[in-house]
Amino acid sequence: MMFSRIIFTLLPLLVSAAVTPHPSPIVGTITAPTAGSAITPGDTTPFNYQTSDWCHQGYTEFKVSLVSYKPTFDNVTDADGTLRDSLHEFGTFTVANFHLPPQGIPPPEFLTIPDLTALVDDTELFLAVSDIFLGCPGHIPEAIGVTSVSVLYSPSV
Repeated sequence: MMFSRIIFTLLPLLVSAAVTPHPSPIVGTITAPTAGSAITPGDTTPFNYQTSDWCHQGYTEFKVSLVSYKPTFDNVTDADGTLRDSLHEFGTFTVANFHLPPQGIPPPEFLTIPDLTALVDDTELFLAVSDIFLGCPGHIPEAIGVTSVSVLYSPSV
């Protein structure tokens, strides 16, 4: 009976430790928009993210956000790649690897820029990608890599 009580007390701690994401040593590259690009509310901007499949998973999932700081892994607040104090989340997208059939929502070619009323012209923001890797080598159940590109938010252009 005592053994069962100990197991049920410790089980949640063991499970949460097993799924705690680790920082990814490798992350993909945002190729569009380019650093310093001007973005305007209501307009679209090209978007392209070249994934890194270092975990050799069938599908790569990543979240795209707009934040006011240069994000790192330390800014990730959740196992789904959510970044702290995100100004806007464009969504979570999935890329098929190894010529597998599509699954989930594919990444868009363009992102529609939100109206962030409180910001002034030429505010530096960061378009960020949180890349989620599952079943990585070295018995890592989940790793998250974060990359970003700076953009200039210009509401009055």
